[in-house]
Amino acid sequence: MNDSQPLPGAAAGDEAAEGQTGGRWSRLRRSLRLRSFSRVVNWGHGLHGLAPDAATVDTSLDNSTYSRYSDVARELAEARARHPAPPLGVAAEEVDGAAVEVNDAVLNGGSGSVGAVAKAPSGPEEVEEEDLGPVGPRRRLLRAISCGLDADVEDGDPEPTPMLQSLRNQELRSFKPLFLPWIVASVLFAVGAVLLAVGIYLTVQNNRMSPPLQVRYDDVCSLGEDDCTVTITVPSAMPGPVYVWYKLSKFYSNYRRYEDSRSASMNQGEWPLSYGQVQDCSPVLYGGIVSSNNPNGYLVPCGAIQASQFNDTIHMCATPSVSASNCTVLSGSQWTDAGVAWQSDIDALYGRGTVDPPFNASVNDRITSPDYIVWQRASSGPTFLRLYRIINDGLQAGTYGLRIRNVFNSYEYNGAKYVNIGKTTTYGFQNRVLEIAYLTAGSTIIALAGVVLLQYMRSRRKIADPNNIILKELMDEIDDSRWTEGPFGNGT
Repeated sequence: MNDSQPLPGAAAGDEAAEGQTGGRWSRLRRSLRLRSFSRVVNWGHGLHGLAPDAATVDTSLDNSTYSRYSDVARELAEARARHPAPPLGVAAEEVDGAAVEVNDAVLNGGSGSVGAVAKAPSGPEEVEEEDLGPVGPRRRLLRAISCGLDADVEDGDPEPTPMLQSLRNQELRSFKPLFLPWIVASVLFAVGAVLLAVGIYLTVQNNRMSPPLQVRYDDVCSLGEDDCTVTITVPSAMPGPVYVWYKLSKFYSNYRRYEDSRSASMNQGEWPLSYGQVQDCSPVLYGGIVSSNNPNGYLVPCGAIQASQFNDTIHMCATPSVSASNCTVLSGSQWTDAGVAWQSDIDALYGRGTVDPPFNASVNDRITSPDYIVWQRASSGPTFLRLYRIINDGLQAGTYGLRIRNVFNSYEYNGAKYVNIGKTTTYGFQNRVLEIAYLTAGSTIIALAGVVLLQYMRSRRKIADPNNIILKELMDEIDDSRWTEGPFGNGT
């Protein structure tokens, strides 16, 4: 049949039938507007060789409609033989346009032919492989929300990959350990042994280390006294390094407004600063010298923390059993502030300013001093220790004198002030609570491991063989129908 031959079913007698079934022809026109040329050809071929499928053909149509379907199927079958189905790369609008031409020609009785459909694909060599053409909103949505979908070759609809299907059905591979008694007991024994070993190590370290020595001086010295002397006794020699702390009580440095009353930019030496960079210092913000570089008179450094800095001066005699008023105090590497502050704080949070004023030598020395940096750290409770100095060569046994300049006003809030001297380990001071906690936890877990083994040995029921359990799980996954069919089944 020639490609230009008119399609059958265009006789004048069919116009009356078309008028009687106008609504049905409209539904047929919509159904024939397929999304791809391949589906048009396949459907027509199926109608030509097979009975109409109830799922794709409206069974309510009359015999004349089926006749027209058969004519279309015959023409489409011949067109399919002459022009194979286009690949997936053919633009969707070309295929849809060709299908619409066929629909109009068949349904309106025009002079169109199947050749209009055949000319849509111009050949695989002219089609780009990666160009799938425009897609509808539904397909774009599916592509966006389904990263594990593959496009089906036949209809182009996305279908889940095996991995995505397994994820949806919760069939991914999983590890299900069997908690056998000897395995549980072994794990408990191992964990308990580790905790017990740590507890024993803490016990040995605590026994080797004596608690820090402590002396209170605020009840001996009066406020403002420049040279107050107190004594502290070292019962045994203390090898270096020996640490010296000051201790305060009833000082709530973790109060929120107090802790926030500082300027990080000012502590780093930055200048000039806007009000937003120093407003946290309020109410201790103003009071500095007004100059061209500091027209607002900001206090440098500002904030309530620096205004309340611990400023007592403590010195220690170099030799024991000497009057504190006449002794030579420790100095240099024997009484140093190197290592008192954290190096990370020194490098990142504090720096010397270059604008003078307000950053003169005294201001820079204060901002970068270890005592200032240590004081800037808030404590979790009202009673705390702050590292003051380090004695690298240690101390001999004896009674040492302390010379103190007492200017920090702890009397206003009924607080106490102490000097502490001692050593530390890798975990800090002597800590009996941590030692007891590790020993108790390790002993309890080892006892539980023994209970598990004892219960297993006394149990009359044997534990199932793990190999049999795995085999049973594999057998349960096999379809039961395979065991009911064939020569070994019952045929049900």
